[in-house]
Amino acid sequence: MLFTSAALAQGADDCASAQAIAGPGTYNFDNSAATMDGVADPMCDEYGTQDIDLDVWFAYTAASTATVTVDTCNGAGAVDTKIAAYDGACGGAILACNDDTCGLQSSISFPATAGNVYILRVGSFPGAAGGADVLTIAEGGGGGGGGNDDCANATAISGPGTYNFDNSAATMDGVADPMCDEYGTQDIDL
Repeated sequence: MLFTSAALAQGADDCASAQAIAGPGTYNFDNSAATMDGVADPMCDEYGTQDIDLDVWFAYTAASTATVTVDTCNGAGAVDTKIAAYDGACGGAILACNDDTCGLQSSISFPATAGNVYILRVGSFPGAAGGADVLTIAEGGGGGGGGNDDCANATAISGPGTYNFDNSAATMDGVADPMCDEYGTQDIDL
């Protein structure tokens, strides 16, 4: 589920003061005057660097148990972003990190549990300028417990677009079909 009204959040300059945000939505950020507070992480090693410069921080509380997608793809593209998510408090395990999924903007996805807090780090690729833009958070994906694990309970979607899903805990529903006979099987598992 995604809400599209921009919230007034800007992000905090250090993890210890991460700005609290809750649920899916679009949140403003401005890292033009930010400093680098976080540490380099091998999961963030993209284009020869593990750093995220000019980082701002959010403490995001998940509204539902689902796959969460966080991106800067729908903004003005004013910032060459690099983003990461961490479990729990500052210093928690890194869950995801990305640079340049959609042009110079970034997108990450990670499994979340309703009510849990996740630290989001939004910054610039090292050496790139900061600026003001938007961060979009979407909670979605069914599969095993999401209420979308069989044909009778399919989630309705409308029109073309990008839709998040998580089939990691899904079960097989349906019958084998000869049209799907690739590599000796007619099933679509998960």
